[in-house]
Amino acid sequence: MTRLVTRGVVAALWLFVAAPNLGHAATSDAWITTKAKMALLTTEGVSGTSVNVDTIDGRVTLHGKVSSNEEKAKAENAAKSIDGVREVRNLLQVVPPGRETAVKRADSDVKRAVEQTLARDQALKNSSISVQSVNEGVALLAGKAATVSDHLRAIEDASAVPGVRRVAELWRGERAKTDQGRGVTDSASDYRITAATKLRLIADSSTPALEINVDTRDGVVTLFGMVPNGTAKQSAETDARKVSGVKRVVNELQVVPNAQ
Repeated sequence: MTRLVTRGVVAALWLFVAAPNLGHAATSDAWITTKAKMALLTTEGVSGTSVNVDTIDGRVTLHGKVSSNEEKAKAENAAKSIDGVREVRNLLQVVPPGRETAVKRADSDVKRAVEQTLARDQALKNSSISVQSVNEGVALLAGKAATVSDHLRAIEDASAVPGVRRVAELWRGERAKTDQGRGVTDSASDYRITAATKLRLIADSSTPALEINVDTRDGVVTLFGMVPNGTAKQSAETDARKVSGVKRVVNELQVVPNAQ
């Protein structure tokens, strides 16, 4: 009995001491992931929408599909250029494109399509982002993003428009201001949610916390990684939903039974 109590006290003390550190790691990881996604979406020769980013303790994992070894190397270099990255694990698969003929759209049509896409996105209603030009498929965005999340979303929206090869930016000065304002507040809230979710997963014996990755954006928590069974998958989602400030949970955990 005494031994069990002692273990409980030690565990509680560990959580108390580790909580700030986990919060700091989560802050760093979430920031690195966001910056890496931006870098990939704006790097020439990299299809950022096909590359997934996961960061744990400053170690970035890239996974998804690219069309060549050159694109794979460019993606890795882009990730390595982000401040705070300790290591990059490149798991990108090289899948050469098929022989289908690409339909080339006129730059004027692409520009109009990007403008319409940004205008339709209600998540950007507090931002003022315009399309300065589209030249040979390179869309140049300008203006002011209200938050860091809006900044990333605008790049993602533009990148998804058919005919856009890459997104360039002309708002770096404005970004510095927004990063010091509401954008940082929003990000801090997401970091807190990520840290609190990780703590719940660690405290739950039914979830393999070290195998579960947590990403939070605008209060929407995404869980990804591998779990041994459906029960662990559901428990992880339930834990995330209990965290204050969570608006929604996207459960992308994959069930991979342990080898017998």
